[in-house]
Amino acid sequence: MLPKNYRVVSPLVFQKILEQGEQRENQYFKIFFKENNEDVSRFAVIINSKICPSAVERNLMKRRIRNIVWKAIPSLPSGFDVLIFVKKDCLETPFQALKKQLEEFLMKILRN
Repeated sequence: MLPKNYRVVSPLVFQKILEQGEQRENQYFKIFFKENNEDVSRFAVIINSKICPSAVERNLMKRRIRNIVWKAIPSLPSGFDVLIFVKKDCLETPFQALKKQLEEFLMKILRN
């Protein structure tokens, strides 16, 4: 589980990231990110119910992605707020492939 200090929880911060942040996407994810001028990076995972109607499957995918992020935090740069929107292709992807894709994508966009 991702501790609270690593989560985007405020609706105001969420809106600010969407309006003022940068956006990148690949086959599996659409990621919005913005610098937060803090010592830690914060993350949120969003899965639209139109993409995955089952709440059980949505929650499972969110837990998996949060786990990937939690293990990748030491290698990621700090000082960013990140929103991870999951795309439909992500749902059929095996966990190890998903982990590799997300880690590489986060490294690529947050290091530049």
